[in-house]
Amino acid sequence: MSEIIYKKYNFKNKEELTDTLFLQMHAIDKIDIDPVPKKSYVNFLKKGFTSESQLYLMFNKGELVGGLLGNFKSKESFFVDRFFIDLNRARSGIGTKLLARVFADLRVNHKIKTIEMIPFDGTREINKKLTGKKKIKIIIDGKIKEVTRKFNSNFRYDLAQKKSKKHQPKDIIKIKRK
Repeated sequence: MSEIIYKKYNFKNKEELTDTLFLQMHAIDKIDIDPVPKKSYVNFLKKGFTSESQLYLMFNKGELVGGLLGNFKSKESFFVDRFFIDLNRARSGIGTKLLARVFADLRVNHKIKTIEMIPFDGTREINKKLTGKKKIKIIIDGKIKEVTRKFNSNFRYDLAQKKSKKHQPKDIIKIKRK
């Protein structure tokens, strides 16, 4: 049985971010095509962590399995700089759980209305599931069923793409109040 724990870091508790934790992140953050040396990665995270930064980490039985680092662009907008999952656990649903948790935290605790990211294909699929554009597999009465996410609250997510000259298209998740 999994024991998922989420931990959020910001400028107020950044002293809890240790080199050991940064090295654990480095070990599973395989986003870049060219591997980043450990020292450069740690320095990048230390120097780049500002008062606008948020780091969300996900642990399973005490082991780091994923994370998301982003920055507030404004009071209503957040940009995801890095989203990573341990490749040994890819396609197990933990990425979906982590993004769902982050989106909810940003919506509820920070009143964010727009989340932007430059996704890879797997992340784009998660975004489609979380915004109700694609079916999600869930277990109901011990059986796996595919359902479309429904929003039984006073908000809903919308997903759009924005073309970029330098990168692949950005995903823009808009949070709308009903």
